[in-house]
Amino acid sequence: MDLRYHQYVIPGHDFYRDSDRRPEADYGIEVPDGWTVRKDEDWTFVLPTGTTLPVQGWKIHLSARVDDAEEVIARLLPVALVDDLAFKVTRSPARLLLKNSKYGDRSSSGKFITVYPRDEEHFMALLDRLHDLTADLRPGPYVLSDRRWRDGLVYYRYGAFAEMRVVTEDGQEQLALRHPDGTLVPDTRGPVWSLPDFVELPARLVSAEPDDAAPFPYQVESALHFSNGGGVYKALDRNHTTVVLKEGRPGAGIDARGRDAVERIDHEAQMMTRLRGTGFVPELVEVFDAWEHRFMAQEYVHGVTLNSWIAAYFPFAYDGDGREYVRQAITVVRRLERCVLGIHEHGIALGDLQPLNVMVDDDLQVRCIDLECAGEVDAPREAGLMTLGYTPYGQVSMREADLYGLAKIARQAFLPIGPAEDLAPDLWDVHVDTIRQLHGDTAADLVQRLWTAVPERVRTTSTRWRAASGVDLVRRPDRLVAALRAGILKDMDPGSPQLVPGDIRQYTERFGTINVRNGGAGACLALLRSGGLPDPARAWLRDAAARWLDATKDRTEDYGLFTGGAGLGGVLWEAGMQNEAAAVMDEVLDHVAHLSRSHDRTHERLTVDAGHAGILLQLLAFHRLTGDERFQTAAVAVARDLVRRYDPDQAPLASDPDAITIGLFEGWTGCGLALAVLCDQMPDRVHEFEEPMSTMLASDIRSGAYGEDDGAFTIVDGRRLIPYLAGGGAGTLVALRAAERSGAVVPPLDGMTEGALRSADSRSFYNAGLLRGTAGLISAVRLLDAERTDILERLGRLLGNFLVDDGTDAVYLTGDFGYRLSHDLGTGSAGLICALVGRTDVQAPAWMPLPTASYPAAKERGDGR
Repeated sequence: MDLRYHQYVIPGHDFYRDSDRRPEADYGIEVPDGWTVRKDEDWTFVLPTGTTLPVQGWKIHLSARVDDAEEVIARLLPVALVDDLAFKVTRSPARLLLKNSKYGDRSSSGKFITVYPRDEEHFMALLDRLHDLTADLRPGPYVLSDRRWRDGLVYYRYGAFAEMRVVTEDGQEQLALRHPDGTLVPDTRGPVWSLPDFVELPARLVSAEPDDAAPFPYQVESALHFSNGGGVYKALDRNHTTVVLKEGRPGAGIDARGRDAVERIDHEAQMMTRLRGTGFVPELVEVFDAWEHRFMAQEYVHGVTLNSWIAAYFPFAYDGDGREYVRQAITVVRRLERCVLGIHEHGIALGDLQPLNVMVDDDLQVRCIDLECAGEVDAPREAGLMTLGYTPYGQVSMREADLYGLAKIARQAFLPIGPAEDLAPDLWDVHVDTIRQLHGDTAADLVQRLWTAVPERVRTTSTRWRAASGVDLVRRPDRLVAALRAGILKDMDPGSPQLVPGDIRQYTERFGTINVRNGGAGACLALLRSGGLPDPARAWLRDAAARWLDATKDRTEDYGLFTGGAGLGGVLWEAGMQNEAAAVMDEVLDHVAHLSRSHDRTHERLTVDAGHAGILLQLLAFHRLTGDERFQTAAVAVARDLVRRYDPDQAPLASDPDAITIGLFEGWTGCGLALAVLCDQMPDRVHEFEEPMSTMLASDIRSGAYGEDDGAFTIVDGRRLIPYLAGGGAGTLVALRAAERSGAVVPPLDGMTEGALRSADSRSFYNAGLLRGTAGLISAVRLLDAERTDILERLGRLLGNFLVDDGTDAVYLTGDFGYRLSHDLGTGSAGLICALVGRTDVQAPAWMPLPTASYPAAKERGDGR
């Protein structure tokens, strides 16, 4: 579950949308001449014009509750204007509420305002001044990364003012501090206080350090879960009995009803008291306060969450024996039904019934946990905490909400995919049919019985969407391509920043609206390769190029193949816009030249998705197309820098917080592929790049795993086995096969190829998209062995669980997590189009934005509708 998605699911919209960004929705800050106000995604910055701040130092945070936030600004602003004090404010009430909500970032919780002192003396003076200014206001959430000054709203820590970054061992980019020796070290911004080892605490702060707290009455053994509202811990009481402790932080973990974590713990304790002795929920031990937090001790329930149980035991391999799982899953669902109905008989409903709130033990006994949302069984379901996909919209009773969640859990147990049926309710029938085909009548009838127990007005929503008709990927993939294309053209808005709606990364990444992976350039690529680019899209693409070129002025642009300029240049060339393509690629060439002049390149990305390897592939493509020697020269320079930066013991820097840094897109295998293409195109360079190429191509294979029972080839990422095109076995094998076709010596692929095909032949994939879903596996099968029509037919049936139409000739695909639709390349319709069109050439997949002979540059014309 990626909780970032929740804030982009806006009622009444079929696609992911950003929250209200009207200027009047932000906190209003008026400053006189001589001051600058600017905004980014989360903050409003208020700075004296011409001020120069140190790159790092002591900073001050002011915490605030939403109700007091405007008053805090009103008190701070006059002081700041007189003192030339630079600061930033959380941009809007909506952003502050999100920051302090249950699933907000714990390390950011409470940070309403950040104040930047000029030096240590200024910092010490401000602590008392700001405390006195706000001492009569209610304390906001405790800022976990800081120490509090006295007992009010003021907190402090030592950290970076300027943005500096360093790459961690796992390939993630992290904000950094400058060590006195000149090196960059991580600026730790976690949920605990941390002081850099080269910084001394000022003497007055040492004397003001908090006294040791009173002894805690439990011995904490481990943390089970963290949220912004507090932690959940496994602990021992004084008799060495294992219990679970739930922590509530005052002012934090705010839900939609305005309740904080402390209020919800008190409420949950009341619900558990009423259910004492039933066996349906854990037994309550006690509620107590420690320091400023509320704790609830409850019985420790053995087992795993139902979500983990499904992930561990679901028979994904299509030809594997799933009968024992089905028998056990039927038992679990029936016992859960009895548990829920038993709770209802005691006058209580759970209110947030979902797989993470159900425990399953080794004997398949079930109990419900987390009663924060529980209430009177026939009371209206109030807004509060809710789990998307398991809670119905509209006016429903608590009982009805539980029945809805129970049916959705049953569906999930036998078909673990995103909640596409929330968009088109008759997809439920498609899902039940799929369950019947995969697991038999008993499982399907159980799921359907639980669904029909939900009142019709609850399970039937007013929507224009309906399940799309059958999919034939073997005989008529062109029909699906035409229908997906019609959907993109219908929703295309040339006046919008992104051309078509797509994934949340259109809002979270600087060039998310433009790039190939999630922006309009990817939709243009799909249109070009499936029939042509219409005039409105052509106009948007030309404007996108101008916007990207304008951004190069501040040197903070992205040049990546899927994330920035290199990919944009390829789409422009293929669209016949050679002049615009040349202008973009000139900037890419300038970036390459800048690499050799840059001394601090710790945050340079190296991968196909967003870095050196993808840029290298595009430079080689443009050299093939144009014969311009500048591209060849630049390609060699990028390749040399890639080799210099290669570290087999460290993952490459990821471009996305969810990225798995293995394989084609984000791993060393993709980097090896880029070097293989260079060696194939420039034989005189083989002696220089052959050895690092071979090492890179083999580096990710050690992360591959053959399933113990089914021989499927996937990629190991922690406890997950990943089959997908991005970060998974399919993408790794596609890259290795392409490298082999380019003449590279690669590890033996026959067994791994068969293993990748077996992992693609699955009973279920959670998402439908190209990078991390069904569409990517369809593409992998077509590229690795297009003769496996049996797998493609089964993938086509599985794909039908994600496809909807609106009664016209247009078809739409659900995006990642299934909450909304998407048209982009990485997660939506454009990616599925590219998985289905073009020759099955592993060296030139249609989703790779490299202009080739397979896709000749379109003439400057406006056909394609």
